[in-house]
Amino acid sequence: MITVLSYIFFAALIIRFLVVSYNFLTKPLLPFFKNHITTNNVSVLIPARNEEHNLPKLLQSLSQIDVLEIIICDDHSTDNTKQIIENEAVSNQRLKYMFAKPLPEGWFGKNWACHQLAHQAKGQYLLFIDADVQITPYLISNALQQKIQSKVEIFSIFPDQKMTNIGEKIIVPLMHYLLLTLLPLNLVKKSSRSSLAAANGQFILFDTYTYLKHKFHYIVRNNILDDVNIVRYAKENKIKCETLLANQQVFCRMYTSLQEGIDGFSKNLFLGFGKNILAILLYFIFILWGFGCMIFDKNILLISLSIMLIVWQRIFISILSHQSVILNLILHPIQMFFYQLIAIQSVYKHIFGKIIWKSREI
Repeated sequence: MITVLSYIFFAALIIRFLVVSYNFLTKPLLPFFKNHITTNNVSVLIPARNEEHNLPKLLQSLSQIDVLEIIICDDHSTDNTKQIIENEAVSNQRLKYMFAKPLPEGWFGKNWACHQLAHQAKGQYLLFIDADVQITPYLISNALQQKIQSKVEIFSIFPDQKMTNIGEKIIVPLMHYLLLTLLPLNLVKKSSRSSLAAANGQFILFDTYTYLKHKFHYIVRNNILDDVNIVRYAKENKIKCETLLANQQVFCRMYTSLQEGIDGFSKNLFLGFGKNILAILLYFIFILWGFGCMIFDKNILLISLSIMLIVWQRIFISILSHQSVILNLILHPIQMFFYQLIAIQSVYKHIFGKIIWKSREI
């Protein structure tokens, strides 16, 4: 029986390796275009809650780009975010700001802020970006050109992640690991199946007409995974979408410590599996615990082949996400341990506890 299970788990590993290989070969990366198009028809919309450390860097990177307007919604911040916005608005005529109305019942805070921002914008395109993002000078032009060229109505990017301390380097790479082992990213655009959905709310670009017609953030008003569920809804309604990797054109420092990373991922992971305990249990059986069966079975061939496939997985993913290959290989066992810990915490919090993020229960 152990031998049979070992081969089943190995087959699952091969499938994940094929998904990663497909992503590596198709290279779902935001292109660098030689000719740059105008971006003065884009409204940049920034929901901000307690972002005094991040917002100045974003506004500095936006100062080099010609967009129609930059609108910030201060979502009841308790730090110096308001003062930073007001000071910047004095010297930047394109910058407008608003203060979020009290959070209605049944809304998640960020979704409420984005909903309000969209109704203040005047641009042909709405670009929602998080306050902890930093962008390069031609990012918006390249993103808009790719969106137009691909003939999609929703376009999203997974930023490259900046990591400074060891805690971040353990936790943050799990995002690209999960994404690129489970989803052939090009199928977000090519397939009409709503199950093949991916997006990142840190950078998501809409046609204004389509956004206002469908009221996307209203539809997902009480959903933490607003970005993914917007794309799922879009696919169900035959709205074309595309999601790519940043290709070193937009960066983000998601979390600044190990604990912050664990808390951040645990608020989303269980939801990503549809709140299905069996699904998340089977996933971890197949990606982690199955390796123990091979060791118990003393199947040297399967163990060797499995290690080889895992090594190549991490190499391909690290290259696509512009992360350290060597570091991800060294930290892989530790990352997988914390991956399980995050899953357990995510299930527990959603079923038995409560989730606090940015001093607000969600």
